[in-house]
Amino acid sequence: MNANRLYSGHGQNAGKRIGNYRIIELLGKGGFAAVYLCQHRYIGTLAAVKILRAGMDEIEEANFHAEACIAASLVHPRIIRVLEFGVEGRKPYLVMDYAPNGTMRQLYPWGTRMTPRALVKYVEQIAEALQYVHARGLVHRDIKPENLLLGDNNQLLLSDFGISINAYKMASHTEMIAGTAAYMAPELIEGEACFASDQYALGVVVYEWLCGIWPFLGSSQEIMDQHLYDFPPPLREHVPTIPPAVEEVVLKVLAKNPRDRFGSVLEFAAALKAAFGYRNVVRKTQTRASASRPASGKAIASRKQQQPQQDIWKEIFSLFTFDFFAGSAVGMVLYELRFALQLLWMLLSLSLVLFALGGALVMRSRALFLLACGLTIVAALPGMIFHSFALFVLLYMMLLLLSTLAAFATSIQE
Repeated sequence: MNANRLYSGHGQNAGKRIGNYRIIELLGKGGFAAVYLCQHRYIGTLAAVKILRAGMDEIEEANFHAEACIAASLVHPRIIRVLEFGVEGRKPYLVMDYAPNGTMRQLYPWGTRMTPRALVKYVEQIAEALQYVHARGLVHRDIKPENLLLGDNNQLLLSDFGISINAYKMASHTEMIAGTAAYMAPELIEGEACFASDQYALGVVVYEWLCGIWPFLGSSQEIMDQHLYDFPPPLREHVPTIPPAVEEVVLKVLAKNPRDRFGSVLEFAAALKAAFGYRNVVRKTQTRASASRPASGKAIASRKQQQPQQDIWKEIFSLFTFDFFAGSAVGMVLYELRFALQLLWMLLSLSLVLFALGGALVMRSRALFLLACGLTIVAALPGMIFHSFALFVLLYMMLLLLSTLAAFATSIQE
């Protein structure tokens, strides 16, 4: 960016300097800090600078320093990058990448709903960032739309690690309650944060994006009590068109007991994607069958496709063999009972169809049943037209032979 570019400042702090940055405008203000859009004095790049308010106590300063240390140690494309940290006039400040497209709360204000495709995309991006954080032993503890920023290409960026905690060092003492009531997991309210606490908060975010409303409403204390003791209303009470599978996934991630949720936040994202009917894209990697001859992805896919084909032909052959012998037995019984030939072949063709139905039901294959019945009908129609039992038997035997040859030829190719 051009270093000589000028901005018309907004607010009383516009034009003031903090470290190597000049304040342009206020981006947002929280309980103990304000975030400003700033421009570097020399190279003209933009950044978001978080400045502590005056009169902070020791705990708030400690939280701010902790955020700086934690955020600076996290390097991931889905996490806001910390560029610099310093103190100016006894005011600590944190310089971060500037996310020009605001927050997810601004993009999706309270009461708005998100399309399934967009929701799945954003949840996958959040899950990637959280999995990275959890792999380093950290629990974010404040997942909410306000802390999900949007970069240049609307890629999602996780921010605000001010109340993050090391999950491996917290078991020896009770932590104070920290977070936003609407998104707090039950165990977080009880001071026992774990990785699944972030998963629960993301579940509340998903609930809100699907229904346009939080699962629990009321004052902060009332909402926390509901997180502890009440089950969230089914999503379909708010939006009847939500698929039952999606509702099942979201209610699972909102389970009171962390152990009843998904094994990881990535598992939750994958389950949500599958519940919406979107296929997971599996990256093909080359695996070596031997040191000298690598197996290609196409060869592996080909073998996977051929195996079901071989199995289906075995089932077809088994069904027609059973049909033939059972039909022959019925034919001999009908012949011994001195049925007229015209009635005999009609009863025989009906029996073959019934045997095909029975065999297909045993094999649980509708395709096999339709195939067996179709071939039986093809054989029976000429017999009905020409009133010839012999023609029916001949055509049926020919079709059976062709099926057997096809099964045999397929097995040779395998």
